[in-house]
Amino acid sequence: MGESLFAGGMLWLFLALVIVANVWREIAARREAQQTVRLAIEKNYPIDSALIEKMLRTPARKSKTDLLAGGAVLVAIGLGLPLMGVFIYLGGSRDALLPLVGVGSMLLLMGLALLIVAHVVRPRQAADTDAPRL
Repeated sequence: MGESLFAGGMLWLFLALVIVANVWREIAARREAQQTVRLAIEKNYPIDSALIEKMLRTPARKSKTDLLAGGAVLVAIGLGLPLMGVFIYLGGSRDALLPLVGVGSMLLLMGLALLIVAHVVRPRQAADTDAPRL
């Protein structure tokens, strides 16, 4: 019981650290961009408003290609893990097959979900780019 509690705690700690590090990175990048703009203004460097907007803009959302790439990678891993489990099983270790099939099928389903989302997002992104900007 103590080992599983420790492992679960470490998992949640790792996830929290990843989230905090990502937020910290975004804050540091924004601070760096603001400092660059402030320094350019203080030194009377001619800087146009379009460049300032571009530097201070929040990053764009993930595109369809990002979803497709992530989905393809997860599908490949989801197919490869059970295959690796079969080879380990044939090599004599009987304990590796079912866990690798379980994890592989979960990753395969996640990859298929990302591919479906990419196809659902495609018409919406096309409509957003065709719409006139005010």
